[in-house]
Amino acid sequence: MTAVAIRPAVRPWPVLLTAAAGAVVAALDTTLVVVATPAIDADLGGVGREWVTTGYLLALTAALVPAGALSDRHGPRTAFLVGLVGFAVASVSAATASGIAALVAFRVAQGFFGALLHTSALGLVRAAFPVERVSNAVGVFTATIYVSTVVGPVVGGLAVEHAGWRAVFLLTLPIAAVAFAAGTRLPVGRASHRPAAGSLSDLRTPGFLAAVALTGVAGFTLIGTAFVLAVSLPDLGPLATGLRILPLTTGVIAGSVLCGPLVARSGARAVGVGSAVMAAVALIAVADDLGAQPVWPALLGVGLGGILVATATTAVTEAPPRVAGVAAGLRQCALNLGGALGTVVLGACLAGGAHRAVLTAAAVVAGGVLPSLLLKGRTR
Repeated sequence: MTAVAIRPAVRPWPVLLTAAAGAVVAALDTTLVVVATPAIDADLGGVGREWVTTGYLLALTAALVPAGALSDRHGPRTAFLVGLVGFAVASVSAATASGIAALVAFRVAQGFFGALLHTSALGLVRAAFPVERVSNAVGVFTATIYVSTVVGPVVGGLAVEHAGWRAVFLLTLPIAAVAFAAGTRLPVGRASHRPAAGSLSDLRTPGFLAAVALTGVAGFTLIGTAFVLAVSLPDLGPLATGLRILPLTTGVIAGSVLCGPLVARSGARAVGVGSAVMAAVALIAVADDLGAQPVWPALLGVGLGGILVATATTAVTEAPPRVAGVAAGLRQCALNLGGALGTVVLGACLAGGAHRAVLTAAAVVAGGVLPSLLLKGRTR
């Protein structure tokens, strides 16, 4: 197999912006569609409506590793462009779906192409930046994705209110078009040697396995805690509940940006350990007032953002370039599965009260200190 990579001469930051735009297309669509569910229900009927969101997430998660393998085999640039075109076609098809079954089928297609975007985008970043600068790029990349998850419900709500639910599936098309146009301009070079095909055995390093495990811990804590805060405050109403969770998500964005340079300077290990401790302490405080004081959810978000940057940096630098796509897929899969597990486990803990559920999350993220010790030290 011939190795495919972006030429080192290419300017890395335009590559980062292009890759982030593609990843945003897939991430934004998740939160956009959630707010459109009631309108979809009213128009197409409620049977199977939950699969409009669940089908997308399951397809996305299941396809991450195969999509990563395709990205490694054909190159991240090719996979990225195919992912953008496929996602756009599936989006238009979803917007014109005449029934719930067709809509779910197109959402599943979106999930596959979304997985291709997630894995190839991180592969583009890894190929464009030298090792000592990867953590800064990953921080910006992660923050951009989480910004999209924050603004998604607001933009989606406005679209449904003024143009109907079908418009929600068209909102990402301009972003996809810009990312595609920029992606076609990325130069691609071929290495002069022919390395052996990569396999999962290349990823059996302690650092990479620790990064995947810690990513799952972060997903468990982030999604699980957000779920607990949302369902344990039913009297606040949807807007007030969203505002109560907003410090958590904005904290993740801030932590992603701030911790990128810290990883470059101090190493992923130090940032991972410190971030896990910060998140655990913040959760203990959150357990007392369920986020009434926004500083504690915000600090929790900063800690989780630090974990995500530390694990992403370790994952992309530990993995050989020939399996970078599979590595990105495994890490994203751990994040998704961790979030699903967090919702189930902490949801069950709610039977004993929200305080107990949040303390359970604190114990889980405190346990993240152990895999953090296996992350990379200083990269230079």
